[in-house]
Amino acid sequence: MVTGLTTECCIDSSVREAFERDYHVFLVRDATACYEPGLHQAALKALGLNCALLTATDDILHAWKS
Repeated sequence: MVTGLTTECCIDSSVREAFERDYHVFLVRDATACYEPGLHQAALKALGLNCALLTATDDILHAWKS
């Protein structure tokens, strides 16, 4: 599971590296951020299409409570 700041930079790099190492990556889309909303959305879209399963904080909390 990946969260953090600068979706288009640090998060992008971490997700792609994990994917290349055969990890199943869950990216918590509402627990990442970017300085520009459009760039954030573009980065999420690219990562979701290529190497991560996008999820939300509420989904993670619900899964952990089950």
